[in-house]
Amino acid sequence: MVTFMHGLRVIAYLLHRLAFVTVVCAALGAVVYTALCAFNFMPWLEIPLSLSGRPIESAGLWVQSSLTGLAVLLVFFLPSNKRILALENSHRSFQLGMHDVARAYHHAHAADRADAFKLSSEFDSVRERL
Repeated sequence: MVTFMHGLRVIAYLLHRLAFVTVVCAALGAVVYTALCAFNFMPWLEIPLSLSGRPIESAGLWVQSSLTGLAVLLVFFLPSNKRILALENSHRSFQLGMHDVARAYHHAHAADRADAFKLSSEFDSVRERL
């Protein structure tokens, strides 16, 4: 079961990377194509749109520019999403093993033998008062 969950995490990791690369490439392609259209090397999109029966002139230009801007904004949003996912995964992948318990036990007893805990005298005084 552990290897299955690890496999799912690896697949999710790879799909996140694939999605990020796809969005970056799409945004880069949209920016390049829109720049080529702006300098009249390529034609703008032609979309027949109308509002209340009246055709909207240059609708393709506005749709193409808006989608390019949206793609660029999405590229700037994805790194913050990556940081959030990393934070969630760090909380989710907390594992405590017997080695950790043994190490904590060893450190606590070593500190006790080194008189790091000064509460034993307080315990004795409370016991005397009772």
